[in-house]
Amino acid sequence: MFLFGIYATGTGAAPIVRDNIVSGLVNSSTPNATRNAQTVGIFTAATGLVTVTGNQLSNIGNSSTTAPTSTFYHYVSGIYVTGAATGSLVARNRVAGLFSSSTGTGSLADRILLLYNDGTGVTVANNQLSSTGATAAAPNLYGLYENGTGNTYAYNAVYLAGTGSSSTYALYRNSTTAGLVLRNNILYNERSGSGLNLALTTPSTTNFVGSPANPGTNTADYNLYINANSSSYVNQYGGSVYTFAAYKAATGGDGSSLSEQASVLPSASLFTNTSTGDLSVNPASPAAWYANGTGTQVASVGTDYAGTTRSTTVAAGAPTSARWK
Repeated sequence: MFLFGIYATGTGAAPIVRDNIVSGLVNSSTPNATRNAQTVGIFTAATGLVTVTGNQLSNIGNSSTTAPTSTFYHYVSGIYVTGAATGSLVARNRVAGLFSSSTGTGSLADRILLLYNDGTGVTVANNQLSSTGATAAAPNLYGLYENGTGNTYAYNAVYLAGTGSSSTYALYRNSTTAGLVLRNNILYNERSGSGLNLALTTPSTTNFVGSPANPGTNTADYNLYINANSSSYVNQYGGSVYTFAAYKAATGGDGSSLSEQASVLPSASLFTNTSTGDLSVNPASPAAWYANGTGTQVASVGTDYAGTTRSTTVAAGAPTSARWK
């Protein structure tokens, strides 16, 4: 069964999904031989100018403990944007408390995507996305899932925690097309377990470019990457996982980005309240140094999570301006 909190579709349609609260959306169905069991807070399949802003999503998931028996699986997403046109905006949303309960593993493990986008020329900015562990034993967990063309991800804060055997990713780039821009994001993955738990992953190296001599051409830069892998692996590029220094050398990008281990930069010190999904940077903590002034201006995104004009001294992440300038 498909269960959606808000559903907007239509060829050429230009829906505005703004300032909604979607909470307590629980699907108890199981996959069958022809389709997944889908639970989505906000789903848009409109092909026009899509606007998804200022929404609060929490306690969304699937309560069925039945393991799938076919090639289909339990699928949970906070915000799912497909087919959106150039100029679309997904901004200032908060997603927290997504969960799944299935005992499926491997290819039948649950999929949890906090925010999915496969549009063209979409700006995804100032979103706060968190998962603190209320999930099945082995879900495939994704914070930001990029599967489109020419999209911009800026000032987002993603936090993943808990434990499990499947790999997890604060940002996962599944596309291979040109024009992706990643700027001023905090990608924090302190999830533990036998899988790889990474800040950023791009399985394909195609069109993921960097140039230390010309930072403006970089796909990714001015981001903050944190993870808890004891191996110190932070990001995946192509088929290999890298330490931060090796990743920068391999990609030629992220020259102005920062990386740290969760043991050195605890989430409780960096963020205001991870249990409620408030990923505003805590201004009272010395850890705020990691975000304060470490970003770069993005012309298309001039405001913060609260909708207030950002300072010219740019902070990474999606802080609330009342707490952080």
